[in-house]
Amino acid sequence: MLPRTALAFATALSALLTLGALRAQAPANVWAGVYTPEQAARGKAVYDKRDCITCHAEDGSPGDDGIPPIKGPYFMSRWDGNTVGDITTFITANMPRTKPGTLSPQEVADVTAYLLKLNELPAGATALPADAAAVKAIRFTEVAPAR
Repeated sequence: MLPRTALAFATALSALLTLGALRAQAPANVWAGVYTPEQAARGKAVYDKRDCITCHAEDGSPGDDGIPPIKGPYFMSRWDGNTVGDITTFITANMPRTKPGTLSPQEVADVTAYLLKLNELPAGATALPADAAAVKAIRFTEVAPAR
């Protein structure tokens, strides 16, 4: 039988390893830097090329015809509690308004990266994937999670 201190140590070590594994499996969050600056720049180019500014304005402010802003408190609260995949699904199905469904998966990922940048969410070292399942794992929260 193990001495009590060895047993206590083994129990504590097991708990720490389990906690570490759970943290490693925790879904990514938009505050963790889920796009690159280069990808956001590509997204801005798509935004300009596909005339997104005709509805949304260049700076993301509210557009004509009551179109809501894509920058600021409205956008952040609108998507709070959803996933980045929900945003990309919306863009894929509805944008651009005059030709919905015409953006490629990569263009959608790049435009989404641009929207994250517009909303001052941090960039990271890895580009936002164009894969729908992968972006469904990235949580969108209005407020950065506690560390």
